[in-house]
Amino acid sequence: MKESVCKRLRRLIHAPEILALPGVFDGFSTRLVQRTGYKAAFITGSGVSEARLGQPDVGLMGLEENVAAARAMTACSDLALLADGDTGYGNAVNVYHTVRAFERAGVAGVMLEDQVWPKRCGHMKGKEVISAEEMVEKIRAAASARSDPDFVIKSRTDVLKPLSVNMGFGIRQRSTTPLLSAAQLQALGVAVVIYPRMLTACALKDMEDGLAHLRQSHDTGEVVDRPEALVSFEELNAIMGMSEIEDLERRFLTEAQRNAKYGDSGESDIVPHARTASAAGR
Repeated sequence: MKESVCKRLRRLIHAPEILALPGVFDGFSTRLVQRTGYKAAFITGSGVSEARLGQPDVGLMGLEENVAAARAMTACSDLALLADGDTGYGNAVNVYHTVRAFERAGVAGVMLEDQVWPKRCGHMKGKEVISAEEMVEKIRAAASARSDPDFVIKSRTDVLKPLSVNMGFGIRQRSTTPLLSAAQLQALGVAVVIYPRMLTACALKDMEDGLAHLRQSHDTGEVVDRPEALVSFEELNAIMGMSEIEDLERRFLTEAQRNAKYGDSGESDIVPHARTASAAGR
């Protein structure tokens, strides 16, 4: 029997080695993280807000937008995804319905935090937290709402983080958080480390570089060929699972339909880019 994503995430959290969760925020990042060899990832609420709404992580994104993004990411990968449920969008009753919505979206668990609403990114100034008593009731409601007892409820506090650490960028020093490796965090007793901002920040830097190369071509009137600055068309299609689409076409389209698409050979010109998945994650 195939292990459920909830059981997998729970097993990885309780494994002896620290669990490193890259932050995913859309279909591109989700597919890329799975292709790199990770078995689980964290859906970064800040990344979803920034990429989906173009707005900072200050409580402007609502439940439905967040759940819709999570549903799309679960649909395009087999990763055990831990969603960012913000504060649960209200009191304990709202938390109850928030957990049900995320579980139905197919994620393996949800993180809930103890800030007041509207909340803001944990690395920003101006945060306020609710009472410990209210947060306890929120977590009780969350646990009661889940259908699968293995569905992970992660309680986040902006006062103390003894078991899971938000390392932000992960590969760049920042003023709000000392930069520590996963091994250093594990030595401190940390079980899980998440990197919510790494892929969004990498994407922004590379997009800036790409636009600069394009501007260079516009300004000089010359062709600028920078293959190292972006993936190839073939690799893009491989990351997005084009081979799976072609396999379905081979299985279910008629011979006439395949010939109309690809000629007498019935085969696509798109060849998946071969890449060996690393042993990242656990």
